[in-house]
Amino acid sequence: MVNTKKSPAFLQKSASGQIAPHDDAYTVRDGHFVGHDGFIVPNNFSEFYLRFPTYVADWVRRRVRDCVSATEAEDWTQELLLHRQLCPRARNTAATARRMSFRHLF
Repeated sequence: MVNTKKSPAFLQKSASGQIAPHDDAYTVRDGHFVGHDGFIVPNNFSEFYLRFPTYVADWVRRRVRDCVSATEAEDWTQELLLHRQLCPRARNTAATARRMSFRHLF
């Protein structure tokens, strides 16, 4: 875990130099965002899954409720876990794909 006791929280300013009302005080320690309340944001899905192992199963259970069998819900949970573990960061992939698709125009 990250030591947040000696690290003061600060507000990040947006590109316009103004602090937006939705901005929250946080610090960056060891490559993690740490909220003013001490919550440490996981860097990737593996780290997320280690900290919250039942989150995905609970999410699936809430979404399917009585629509499917317990076995089917478990299958969906495992497929979703596998997908989240193996898929690349969508932000980087989408940006790269967009640049590559329009490369021939320039």
